[in-house]
Amino acid sequence: MSDYAIETVGLRKQYGFKAAADHVSMHVRRGSIYGFVGLNGAGKTTVIRILAGTVRKTSGQFTLLGVSDSGDILSARKKVRAMVETPALYLNLTGEENLKIQFDILGQKGDAKALLKTAGLEPSRVAVKSYSLGMRQRLAIAMALAGDPELLLLDEPTNGLDPEGIAEVRAVLASLRDRGVTVLVSSHILNELARLADTFGFIDNGKLLKEVTADEIGAGAFTVARVSDTAGALTLLGDAAEAYEEGVALKTDMPISRLVHILDEKAITVESVRTVKRDLETYFLSLLGGDRSATV
Repeated sequence: MSDYAIETVGLRKQYGFKAAADHVSMHVRRGSIYGFVGLNGAGKTTVIRILAGTVRKTSGQFTLLGVSDSGDILSARKKVRAMVETPALYLNLTGEENLKIQFDILGQKGDAKALLKTAGLEPSRVAVKSYSLGMRQRLAIAMALAGDPELLLLDEPTNGLDPEGIAEVRAVLASLRDRGVTVLVSSHILNELARLADTFGFIDNGKLLKEVTADEIGAGAFTVARVSDTAGALTLLGDAAEAYEEGVALKTDMPISRLVHILDEKAITVESVRTVKRDLETYFLSLLGGDRSATV
């Protein structure tokens, strides 16, 4: 059995002259939560739609739960569920009734009440139209869990939620991981994604820039110096530093005394120094070159 629930090799989707997904090779380990990070239009939804089977690839290969897309991929997709953008719900029915219809569509039997509880909802006679947005998102996740899937593909499951709703969805996804379900999730709320995912894939302009574990991101820290002449300091330090907010960020383990000495020789004053712990947003922006919006 493959260690990966999802593996893609050179996955590509071309629309006219534009590649929405451009030779994407990604690796999602079984039983993990994989955070898919990118700016709006970077290609996240396109990749998820290809994996879910709602968009046809242009070229490349992928496997789901060890089954190649050139093989019996339909059998693998029976164990895969996807929630892309706005979930489709029957608003005049209760949550339990929505789930019973989902089981009927799948041709399976299941415990709707148990699934509601898994998603943090209680069975009631209240119609879905009276649900909060957070409750609707949790119901959509419960519907995606119908049939006991091994893999979930979630595109912006916390979109539009307030902090309480986000926390509720996060708790549901964490409980699914504990049960062995693999989750691929994209989100524009990076601090929440950082609290949830084990591994991250960063995509930009259709290209997968890098895959990295949460531990690898958290292990990084760097020194930032506020200086009297930022442009001059960057020119002087060359590849050893880069621009960062109020000054320059060191890309090496250069001692502060050495930094001060180098700049002092050119009459550039080091006004202050601080250590910055690298977080998900900082890491992402560094991959983009630090010159674009963090909206994803």
